[in-house]
Amino acid sequence: MYILLSSVRLMVGMCSLVLVREAKMKESLVLSIFILIFLVLAFKIFSQGANFADVIQMTDIFEGSIIRSARRLDEFLNQVNKFPPEITSYIFSSF
Repeated sequence: MYILLSSVRLMVGMCSLVLVREAKMKESLVLSIFILIFLVLAFKIFSQGANFADVIQMTDIFEGSIIRSARRLDEFLNQVNKFPPEITSYIFSSF
């Protein structure tokens, strides 16, 4: 598992260089994109039953940021749950 994560970090570094140099993207935007990807992966791993300590070791993101993001996601999903059925069926029909 940790070998895979180190290769993912290497790939992220290489992709960041390409996006910044070749695609002329701002480095802050590239970092934000990859942080979002790592957060989604952390949530997925945690939702599949991994310990929080294991999730922390798998990512470079601070544990407070993961917890804060999880709370914001929970608040968002609770708000989506209160949407009228017509809106939610339209939103989720594209998935």
